This record gives sequence, C-alpha cells and structure tokens, in this order.
Amino acid sequence: MIAEHKADLIRKGVLLIIPFLLYGATLSFDYALDDALYITDNSFTKEGLGGIWDHLTKESLVGFYGEQKSLLTGGRYRPLAPITYSLEYAVYGFNPALSHLWNVLLYGLLLLLMYKVLRQLCEAKHWLLNTTFLALLFFAVHPLHVEVVANIKGRDQILGLMAVAGATLMSFRFFKGDKLSLVWMGLIFFLGLLAKESAITFLPIIPLVHYFFKERQLREVLPVFVALLVPAILWFALRSWALQGFESVESTTLLNDPYLNSTATEKLGTTIYTWLLYLKLLIVPYPLTYDYYPFHIAIRELLSIEAILSLLVHLALVVVAFRGFKKRSVYAFLVIFYAATFSISSNLFFNIGVFMNERFMFEPSLAFCVLAALLITQRVPVKARWAVALLPVAVFAVLTVNRSFAWKDNYTLFTTDVKTSDNSIKSLMAGGGMLLERAITLTDSQEKADLLNQSIGYLEKGIGLLPTELNNYRLLGQSYLERDGINNNTVNAYREVFRQNPGDSYTIRNVEIIMANQGYRPQDRLNFGLYFVDDMPGSHILNFQIGTIYGQHMGDISSSLRFLKRAIDLAPDNLDYLKNYGTALAISGDYAGSIAYFERVIQVSPNDKQALSGLALSYQNLGRAEEAQYYRELANQQ
Repeated sequence: MIAEHKADLIRKGVLLIIPFLLYGATLSFDYALDDALYITDNSFTKEGLGGIWDHLTKESLVGFYGEQKSLLTGGRYRPLAPITYSLEYAVYGFNPALSHLWNVLLYGLLLLLMYKVLRQLCEAKHWLLNTTFLALLFFAVHPLHVEVVANIKGRDQILGLMAVAGATLMSFRFFKGDKLSLVWMGLIFFLGLLAKESAITFLPIIPLVHYFFKERQLREVLPVFVALLVPAILWFALRSWALQGFESVESTTLLNDPYLNSTATEKLGTTIYTWLLYLKLLIVPYPLTYDYYPFHIAIRELLSIEAILSLLVHLALVVVAFRGFKKRSVYAFLVIFYAATFSISSNLFFNIGVFMNERFMFEPSLAFCVLAALLITQRVPVKARWAVALLPVAVFAVLTVNRSFAWKDNYTLFTTDVKTSDNSIKSLMAGGGMLLERAITLTDSQEKADLLNQSIGYLEKGIGLLPTELNNYRLLGQSYLERDGINNNTVNAYREVFRQNPGDSYTIRNVEIIMANQGYRPQDRLNFGLYFVDDMPGSHILNFQIGTIYGQHMGDISSSLRFLKRAIDLAPDNLDYLKNYGTALAISGDYAGSIAYFERVIQVSPNDKQALSGLALSYQNLGRAEEAQYYRELANQQ
C-alpha cells in the first residue's frame, strides 16, 4: 500500500513536471496570433479589474473592435480566460513571460485533475489502472496540443477542460453520498462553459462516465444530467443576453467561409475528408501548422476516394459505439467521447469558418490517448510494454518541443508555417506581411532585399490564388515600394485596390504618406500622385502635395494653383494650405488675391510669421508701403 502511494506520488510529479520540460522555452516567447484580439489590443483587458464586467456582459471581441461585429458564426462569448488576462494586467501589466508561465502551470494542473478522474474510473475497472498514467503521458506530450499551451489565448481550452474534469470529480462524490456535490458540479461546469462553449459537449459525457465505468443504470445518472443541464441553460441565457443584437451575416470571403464557392456535395465531401486528416494527425502529428484556410486543404467531392475512405472509417466507429453501448464497452465510450467533443468543431452541424484546426483536437485527443494506452497495456507483453510505450512518447515529446518554438512570436510563426501551408491565402498574406514588416527595420541592404523578394513572392502567389483579397495588393504595393522606390508595380497594386474597392481608406492613407515623404524625388512623387487623382477625389493631402511639388519644384504655378485650390476646397480651415496658396498667388502676380488668403490665416493665427511676411511682400508689390512696413515689423517680432 505504501509502495503504491509512493508510485502514485511519482506519477503525479511526472505529470506536473512534463509541461515545464516541454514548454519551458515558451516563458521567453512573446504574444502571438490571436493574443492581440483578447489581450494586447483588447480595451477591456487593458482596463484591468475595471474590464471584468465588460468581459462578462459583452461579446468577446467587442474589446478589440470597439463594437459588436457580426463576423464569426454564432459570435464568441468566452469571458473566463479574458478575465484572467485582465487580472494579470491589473497586477503586472503586459508580461508575456508570466502569461506563458500560467499556461504551462495550468496545463500541468489539468493533467493532475484528469489523472484523478481516470483513477476514479479504475475503482470499477481495475485493469484500467496501468492504462491511466500512460494515457496521460500520451496526452501530455501530444504535439497537437502545442497551439493550446504555447499560445496564451489557448488558455480558454485549458480552463474549459479543467472545469469539466472538476465537475466529473464532483459527480463521483455525489454517488458516494455527498448530495451537495451536485451543486458544486453545476457551478464548476458553468465556469467551464464561460471558458469555452465546447464544454457543452460534456453534457452527455459526464453522466455516461457513470453508465460505462460505474455500472449504473441510465435512470440513476439522470440527476447528474439535470444538475449539468441547469447551468447549461443559465449559460445559454447569459450568452444570448451578452450577444443580443448579434446577427450572423453571410460571408463574402473565403477567409471567413472556406466553402463559399463550393457545392453542397463538395462541402460535405471536404468536411468528411478533414475528419480523416484529424485521425492522421492524432497518429502522425506532422507537419503542423496554425493555418488550414483555403487552399491548404483541397476541395474534395463527396464521391472522392478520400471522402469515401473517411466515411467508411467513421461508419465503422459508429458501429463500434452502437454495438458496445449496452455492453458498456470502453471502446464504445471512447468513440462516443471522441464524437461528442469533436461534434462542435466538425463543420457538420454549422460552418465554423475554417476547414480544420489542430486545437480542435484538444479534448477529442484524450479518447485517442486512452485508446493507444489500452492497446499497449492489453496487447503488448508486460516485459516489452514500457519499451513500446516510451518510443512514441519520446517521439511526440521531441516533436512538441520543436513545434513550440514556432510560437515564439508572430514573425516566427507566420514565416515558419507559410512553408507548410504554402497554398493558403492566409499564410501567404501573413508571411508576406511579416517579412515586409521585418525588412522595413533593416539597414543591411542585401538582407532587406532578400526579405522583400520573399515577401513579394508570397503575396503574388496569394493574389494568384485569390485575386479579390485586397490586403495582398496593399502589402504588395508597399513591398515593391520598399524594394524599388516609387515604381509602376506599386502604382498597379494600389490601383487594383481602388478598382475593386473605390475609396479604400487604407490605400488612400498609404498614397498620402508616400506623397509626403521628402525622401523620394519630387518628379517621382508627382508622377505617382497624378495616377491617383481620380481614385482619391476627396483627398486634400494628395492635392496639396501635388500642388506644392508643381510650385516648388516644377515651376508650374498654374498647375500648382489648381491643385492647391482643390485642397482648400476640401479642407478650407487648413492654414498650411491657405499660406501656400497665398504664396502661389503672389508668385503668379495676383497680390490682391494672396492678401485675401494670408488675412484668412492671421484671423486664426495672428502671429503666423509666414503669413505676415507674405502680407508685407504682397502689399509692397502693390505699392502700399505703409501696410507693407506694418506687417514686416510684425513678422520681425515673431
């Protein structure tokens, strides 16, 4: 008994230490991917304690967008993890090292909770005892979990599964006579739902645990189901209230709906095909990527070989579940567990906005890990058991550590995964954008050119895959600009944006910045700006810059006056525009006109030296020496 107690403590210690061995390096990592949505760029999180109520009462992305936007199917209501981010911010501000530390620690605590749950199951099925620890070893080291642990945002899934494990433990206590445990079970389950909506899939699973492993009748587990159903209803009501006004809008882009251009049979065929890919990744988790957007996954017809094979495999699993239900087969339970926890992410019942994602296997993978452990402990001779078991554990551990380094920061993640998801619109755009961002900071011309060449290659490939994704054109135009200066490639990229989206504010701003950049030759800026006069009729900045270049560098006062007047018509209170127009009028010989504009300036800014000097000069040229002297003296006093 003492030996078993010591062995139990060793197992727990190993499970707690493994996450730190695998993910210890993440403590030096930065924020990445969706961390901006929920942490660094979320106004509620940055309010600290003051943002907790907003997290609880609003859709989860309102803090990022500043308003509720109907972008994602069903909306997002996951306040628990964001509340922890707010608490962290209130204590020590933004500190990715400590946030990563919390993720690793919580992952270790999750393993301990799941160990306690599985040990409870061993009371009725003693042959499972040897399986428990091995199953959790597989779970702890599985590479599919890297995104959940190494990405701070993945905390929602860790907290959700921790709550489910805690609720399951409370259900065990209920059947041991502690009636109050039902209340605690409901409260803990409610927290799991607040962490992530996927916890709802455990509504039938927790009662079935007692049916399959504790030999209880379905009517006996009904109180557990009801005790879970009540908080689920309350959660749904709270969620509906927080998301009031949310409307799911029909997506017009493949980045939000990968099946946008697919037929019904293509959608079903591709969905079923991805189920087979998930099974493959559970067994052979390589290569891994954060991005399964179009066209990383190729569309499959329902009658394609891959879809049919996947369908046959999953129908076989259904048969296992049905045939083993009455017999209380562990294998039947594992199939039911896998199917239930995967259902919400399967794309079968509703479109989740992406073909697939590795983090969707976090909960379902537990069934796979238990199955793998069962097969080893039941089919492999005792002497060879641990040798056989530790080989995949070691391989998975190496893959996990290696994969975790991809999550160091956005630059590392995007430039790493674009090589795997090399046919994905999203990865090509993100990789190209990150390379551009890094290149801008470099002083080494060759290294900068190399990065820009890669950026241009990715962005052009992305445009070839989806010519309607405007951000590729925006980034491509800037990449060409950084590499070659003002050129036709940049012009063509920006004009394509305007062609597809007239008045595009992002591109208007870019053109205005380029026009104001004195580092480019005036003639190049002028030629560049003239391309966009018709595309940007409301830009006073563009007109001002063109007018200024005509006057100061080209000596074309007539054209200068024309464009400066357009700028003033668009921004009549801009003093710089008024002064430059007054100066151009004076140069053209219209001194009376220039006086009128300089006087408009000094009505607002009486001490403006340029306007006062301009008045002095214009009055002098009109032969009005007294007024000229008056304004000259005022100018000299400034």
